[in-house]
Amino acid sequence: MGRAELHEQAVVCQALGLGDHVDVEYEDDGWDSRVYLVNRGEAVFKFPRSPQAKLQYRREVRVLDALQTIDSPILVPHVEWRGTDLEWFGYRGIVGEQLSYRLSHLHANTKRSIGRSVGRFLRELHARRIDGLPVVSVDGEIAHYQEKYRLGLPALDVLTASERAMMQAFFFDNLPNALRDLRGELRLTHGDLGPWNIILTDDGEVGVIDFGDVSYQDPSKDFSGFGDETIFDAALAATGLTTGCAKRHGSGSRHFRYWTFRSISANATWPESRYVSTLLVV
Repeated sequence: MGRAELHEQAVVCQALGLGDHVDVEYEDDGWDSRVYLVNRGEAVFKFPRSPQAKLQYRREVRVLDALQTIDSPILVPHVEWRGTDLEWFGYRGIVGEQLSYRLSHLHANTKRSIGRSVGRFLRELHARRIDGLPVVSVDGEIAHYQEKYRLGLPALDVLTASERAMMQAFFFDNLPNALRDLRGELRLTHGDLGPWNIILTDDGEVGVIDFGDVSYQDPSKDFSGFGDETIFDAALAATGLTTGCAKRHGSGSRHFRYWTFRSISANATWPESRYVSTLLVV
């Protein structure tokens, strides 16, 4: 651990009134932040790796403060400690395990319960208005997917020429046309919701963490990480939509398209040609 990390650890101990002997867990895998956890995440502190991360903190803290009054069964972190000019901040965390670690062991009824809770949370979140947050337009969304395509180009060498042509047509013709036709109202979205940011507590409660990517965009973005169909169906139904209408009608089809395109947002490369048929489903 370097000098900066030792200083930050001391800041954490001072904020919590802890002695130097207390074990503070340091997580070095954060892209934007250096993260410190106390007692399995009862307290979580974030220190920025860049000036851009500090701007993200301002958005994240503003949203977390606003969500303390949300009418939802979902737990969200509570910001309790703030450095000067948000040089760092800390929150009361949600102690538990990521849904991604437990997903394969859950009963279908448990998955449906989680999906309903997440769907109710999203219904409330998408109805909120919070000033000063980024806006992602349809054209911005299209540009994002096209950039993912460009990043994945080296992996497309395993595809045939006709498959590569299909992929290019999908990202530069079919997908842009479909998104512009579907349009949709921009709503407040979590922006990075999936099993990796959903926490299951030891008491069976469900929490959502990591609001650093919050923005206004098509609300179906918040369904893009649900690879599990049982959770997806329950979450979508709890928002007032169903997968049946999602496959057939208006705003619902926007939600369905993100579920179908989840491989695009989750991966920058697609090493197997079998993805072509999946990504071409609209």
